[in-house]
Amino acid sequence: KKSSLIVTGNPIYDKIFQELQDSKYSRIESNEKKVLLITAHMVGLEHDWVKTKRDHMIKEIINTIKNNEENIKLSVKIHPSYESLDEYNKLIHKIDPSIMIYQKESILQVIKESDVIISTSSSTAMVCGLLSKKPLIIHNCFQVEHDELLERGLVIECKQPSDIISSIHTAINSEPPTEKIEKFIKDTLFKLDGQSAERIANAIMNLLDNNFK
Repeated sequence: KKSSLIVTGNPIYDKIFQELQDSKYSRIESNEKKVLLITAHMVGLEHDWVKTKRDHMIKEIINTIKNNEENIKLSVKIHPSYESLDEYNKLIHKIDPSIMIYQKESILQVIKESDVIISTSSSTAMVCGLLSKKPLIIHNCFQVEHDELLERGLVIECKQPSDIISSIHTAINSEPPTEKIEKFIKDTLFKLDGQSAERIANAIMNLLDNNFK
C-alpha cells in the first residue's frame, strides 16, 4: 500500500554530501583545462558492440585533444571493478603515454581535481560531478535514449568526437543550472542532507517496534 511506503533518500550519497557540503563552486581560472573522461559500464548492450564503440570514442577524443593547440590535460577514470586497467593502458598509452588512468582512486577526489567531466551516460559518477557543480558533457556515442541528465538539461550533449573541443568550451562557459540541480535532487534523491541511512535505520526500528506492539 502507498500508505506503507517511507521515502528515505539514497544512502549512497550520504558520504558525498558530507564531503561536498563545504565545497564552493568557482570558475576555472587556470589556462590549463583539466578534463576527466569517466567510462561507463553499459548494462544490457552487446559487449563487442559496446567495446568497439567505446574504443573508437576514446581514440577520437584523445587524438582530437592531442592535435588541438589548446592547453587541455586529459585523464581517464575507469570502473573500479568491471573494467581492466591493463586493457585501457594498452589502448590509451599507445596514443599518449602521459594520460593518467585512474581505477581504484576515489571518484570524488578525481572529480574535485578536474574542471570538466565527460562520460557516455548518466551514472553515479556523473551525479557526483553534478553535485560538485562541475561542467558535464555526455558523449552520446552509444545513442542512449531517455538519459536522465540529458533530458533534464543538466549536461552538454556531444554527438561527434570532432565536437569535443567546442563542447568543452560550451560547458566551461555555462553557469551551473542551480534550480535544475535542486529539482533533480528533490525528484530523484529526496534529500541531500547526509541522513538517508539514518532515516532507513529509524524506519526499520519503528517497523520492528510496531510489530512487537
